[in-house]
Amino acid sequence: MQGKIKLTKQAHEKMLAHLVDIEERKVLIADEYYREMDEERISFISLLDKYITLLDKTLRKTEISEEADNEFPFVSIYSEVRVSEPDTGEGYSYKIIPPEADDLQKADEITYLSPVGKALMLRKSGDTVVIKAPQGEYSIKIESIKLF
Repeated sequence: MQGKIKLTKQAHEKMLAHLVDIEERKVLIADEYYREMDEERISFISLLDKYITLLDKTLRKTEISEEADNEFPFVSIYSEVRVSEPDTGEGYSYKIIPPEADDLQKADEITYLSPVGKALMLRKSGDTVVIKAPQGEYSIKIESIKLF
């Protein structure tokens, strides 16, 4: 996705509010989910730092349009990611949500702290992602990314 990113006013405002919230609560989120100052916590904070920087740069390049389809250039929190399995071509979608919404999860919702959520974060359409889950490793290809 090159040039301006077109978002509806509602999607743009939601992502701006999300950016401010995650910037303000980054350390609190890390404290809640990664209590030990270990490699996993450091990696998580690094991911959040990259996410905040990329989200800020991206939102600065947005154009408001009520005809926008809210396609987004990378997997973010509040994005719906359409993926397919390279071997079978079978497709499905994930909605990436914050962990505090975990108790409200529907079948297609995953938190960005889950193995799949972590692997998808910041990736782009066309990327093939290797998921390291408790059941083993598998690959999925990102077909599209839209904000919900």
